[in-house]
Amino acid sequence: MDDEILNQSPPLTGYNLFATDRVLREAVAREGAGWACAELEEYGRKAGSAETIEWGVLANEYPPVFSAATRRLSNRFLPAAAPAFRFPANNGRFETAVSRRS
Repeated sequence: MDDEILNQSPPLTGYNLFATDRVLREAVAREGAGWACAELEEYGRKAGSAETIEWGVLANEYPPVFSAATRRLSNRFLPAAAPAFRFPANNGRFETAVSRRS
């Protein structure tokens, strides 16, 4: 018996999430945000990198755990998943909408 799995797609890495999303690109142009295309291209490239995809996988495998005793989410998750949570802020995604208007 052959153990090779043939019906699996290749890993989804190394592509630009913005450049490959036609609907998003059209919406950016339609809504007059063309000034942001260069930044969105860079963000899309980083977001589609193997490293960033792996952060998301790790974050999903090791989620925070709710403690009924303290009524809080524990921060006992795999430290390697932390970059996934910091990625948007570290790449300027939170302040862009309010700091740059055309």
